[in-house]
Amino acid sequence: MSRMTDKKERYNSFNDLTALTQCLVDRNILIDLRNETSVAGKITNVDGFMNISMENVVYIDELGKQFRMDEFMIYPRYIRYIHIPKELCLGSRIKHHCTTSIRRARAERKLRLKTRAFPRVLTCYRVVFSPPSRRPVFVRRATIHTTMRPPTLTIMTGVDTFRFADYDCVGFDLDNTLLRYRVGNVIELEYGIMSRFLVEQRGYSGKYLLEPPDVDFLQKGLIIDFQRGNILKLGPDGTIHQATHGTKRMAEAEVIAYYGDEKKWEVTTEYCENMLVAWNGPLSEKIRTVLDYFDICSTLIFGRIIDTLDEAAHERIGNYNVWPDILDALVFMYSREHFGQNIGGYFEALKQNPDKYLQRSSPKLISFLRELKKTKTTFLVTGSHVDFANFTASYALGPDWPELFDVVVGYAKKPGFFTGAKPFIAMEGSTETDPLTPSQLERNHVYSQGNWRDLTVLLQRLSNKESPSYLYIGDNLIQDMYTPSKFTKADTIAIVEEMAAEGMRDHPTPSHPDARYLQSRFWGSYFQAGTNPLLEEPSLWADLIKRYARICVPSMEVVADYPLDHSYNSFTESVACADGYYPAEPMTLAN
Repeated sequence: MSRMTDKKERYNSFNDLTALTQCLVDRNILIDLRNETSVAGKITNVDGFMNISMENVVYIDELGKQFRMDEFMIYPRYIRYIHIPKELCLGSRIKHHCTTSIRRARAERKLRLKTRAFPRVLTCYRVVFSPPSRRPVFVRRATIHTTMRPPTLTIMTGVDTFRFADYDCVGFDLDNTLLRYRVGNVIELEYGIMSRFLVEQRGYSGKYLLEPPDVDFLQKGLIIDFQRGNILKLGPDGTIHQATHGTKRMAEAEVIAYYGDEKKWEVTTEYCENMLVAWNGPLSEKIRTVLDYFDICSTLIFGRIIDTLDEAAHERIGNYNVWPDILDALVFMYSREHFGQNIGGYFEALKQNPDKYLQRSSPKLISFLRELKKTKTTFLVTGSHVDFANFTASYALGPDWPELFDVVVGYAKKPGFFTGAKPFIAMEGSTETDPLTPSQLERNHVYSQGNWRDLTVLLQRLSNKESPSYLYIGDNLIQDMYTPSKFTKADTIAIVEEMAAEGMRDHPTPSHPDARYLQSRFWGSYFQAGTNPLLEEPSLWADLIKRYARICVPSMEVVADYPLDHSYNSFTESVACADGYYPAEPMTLAN
């Protein structure tokens, strides 16, 4: 075992799961990961936080393909199961009280492929521990199961409760997270600006574009197929459950004609396997996902243009190239230079009448943030440029809003912020100046751009911890939830306003003031792939929330009602479990 210099690490090493895992050093072990992949290899070290180092590894992806690697490291938050060899499970090295049961057929079936890749991995058992009466709080990443379960017997990690108090560093997005918009007014504004731009600047017909927006057609999470002129709603595996050509719904036979008998397209299948490939990679030239309220109008704009072009041609054209013009309209609205120049219509409208488009945060939320900062290192990472962020945050949180955070990052180009290496840029007012190294970053400063790796160097210094625990909270399910959860050590909370708009179990009446803009009879529930609420067809996004968020809430105002040490039920390995939705699961999932 490696030397442990941190008191917390030494203390944590005495909890059940860490101590048991340390008994596996120098053994060949199979570990299943949360992303449906597995790793087989020799464990060389397990530190006090249950970070596992391995060598001579065979990595088995979700399709069963095998890749050999010299070294591999696994953080505990990524572990689904640790498979224990029979002789160790029954041997004298493990002194903890445990019981075992065996279903060899299922165990062998589960491991057949994997043992071919690494033959020394043996039939496995689930070890079920009786939890000690008093446990250190540092073992929050390990759930001890006290009831016997029939499948193959393994150690099972994962958390079924969540507390803010368990994290050292807590970060937030700004827009639609700490700052809430009056979504209905914002959507009307965005649609008007985009439609006029496309008619006046790009020459499209105003026959449909200049009509009032059909808000029932709008929904987050829809995917635009640029070339075919289609709009898609997906299930978790990429199956196309609903589709339109333009704004006209396609029958199942039409969907099959476009995408095959299984109603799958290789592009969306690849997208569901790795969502970042559609951000800047080749797939970004084929599809666009509408992820938040800033681009939610794009599907209706796109659909109406397709309708217009088909009508003029008296047929489906079949090959369209309208997305670049729609992207130009989005850039016209949101280009960061336009805030100071009063260009584009969007920023001017918000500056002239902020009460119409923005909501002030409640005193309880501001108090929650102040209380959080007393014991945690807090940070804000927003995609908004510093001048616009200062305008909106001052309105929502008050003029002293920077005091709520230890560090503020503007114009963070998420999701690349969490995976890339762009340097931080120093600011003089709202002007970017010089790039900075991680050692130059300081508390109580506002920076631009940057990357997660360099930010964690600062957060480690501010928190006085070598390996602090991170939590990040935001509304964009790819930028703020999927990417940090999948590619960093941060846990995440998803903010999904559709929970309040659609109603929740025991809260069936929609409580969102702009519910009619967030509900869709046309597409059905945001959380369901199909339109029939009686069929169990979770949408791609409902599945993603369960897999990558600790909890999901309709707004930060919900959690501000509770103290930092309040325990929330969180998502677990069970596909059927909806405990992570708070205060309750959406009505469509509850039904």
